[in-house]
Amino acid sequence: MNETLLKKLSIVNPQDAIGKKILFGGISGPVVGVVKDFNNLNLRGAISPIIMMTRNDRFETMAVKMNAQQIPAVMKSIEKIWNEYYFEQVYSAGFMDEMISNYYASEQVMGTLFKVFAMVIIFISFIGLFGLISFVATQRTKEMAIRKVLGASIMELVTMLNTSFIIMIFLANLIAWPVAYIFVKKWLSGYAYRIELSIWPFAIAMFISMSITLITVSFRSYKAAKTNPIDALKYE
Repeated sequence: MNETLLKKLSIVNPQDAIGKKILFGGISGPVVGVVKDFNNLNLRGAISPIIMMTRNDRFETMAVKMNAQQIPAVMKSIEKIWNEYYFEQVYSAGFMDEMISNYYASEQVMGTLFKVFAMVIIFISFIGLFGLISFVATQRTKEMAIRKVLGASIMELVTMLNTSFIIMIFLANLIAWPVAYIFVKKWLSGYAYRIELSIWPFAIAMFISMSITLITVSFRSYKAAKTNPIDALKYE
């Protein structure tokens, strides 16, 4: 039995359960040990009371620890022995790590899809942002030329164009945070054992988005600020 079952039986000390008779599924026998709680299913459900027993008349599953270099040969021997002694049972084999991985197959697929969609969205945002800053820089070419003639430095012109975009990205993050928090909180609620959300994932996401914005906008702003003011004002 496990510790959860021990609590259900109102037994505080595990040693007090050793030797006691227990009846389960028509089988009666003494308790020979108490194991620590472990999740025998997936993390969506809480740890349930477990009784582990052996029955020679219903022997169906066997766990074998094998040397990784001898797996093929050992598995053939196991199958041969199984079919010899338990020929009435259909033999099948599987690896424990694969079984555990199958518990979270949907999460793995969803994680891959999120990564792909995130990369596509970042790429599209990068192209859109570059196009927007190019449009704004073109619209403000004469303004930057005049400022440059009046003594504004390239760094001041770049900062002027960057500020408005940084503020917009910051506001967009503030709007996205509550939506993302609600979505992730609802998804995590489907698990009995889960992490607690902190501000750090959101802060890192904001830092990455603002860094991409700053690099993209600064590149285009610097190119616009380096333009010769004579080319922008020669027809004025």
